[in-house]
Amino acid sequence: MNWVSDEYLDRPPLRARRIAALGGFIALAGLLLLPTAAGAAAFPTWGFQTPSRNISCVDAVAIQCAIPIAGSCDGTLYRHARLRQDGRARLFKKCDPVRLYESDFFVLEYGERVRREGVRCRSTKRGLRCRNRADRGFHMSRRGSHRI
Repeated sequence: MNWVSDEYLDRPPLRARRIAALGGFIALAGLLLLPTAAGAAAFPTWGFQTPSRNISCVDAVAIQCAIPIAGSCDGTLYRHARLRQDGRARLFKKCDPVRLYESDFFVLEYGERVRREGVRCRSTKRGLRCRNRADRGFHMSRRGSHRI
């Protein structure tokens, strides 16, 4: 098993540091603003993507992954999966006008695993599989997504 070191994971990606420095311009990334437990908004500063660059994931209270899919909307249609450290995965589709989770996040190579916020994810050639402490989770690929 190949695990990504915590030292590398805790370092915010360059793009996140640049956006944070721009202060008021974070509104441009409004679709990435995710609610926190306190009800405030948090810009994801940590994330990863699969080697194919099809699936991108961020961490903001929960691991949330997105993959673009074919569909009709004013922008790009995404299939999302969100998983907290406890409870069931939430699967949903959403149309977003900009590409989500631009790729300054690290690549989780095939066979590698990562843990964050009580959720562990593994990248394989068949897709991405994430599970929480309760052993609930999701599998996501170009073919589709389902709960585990």
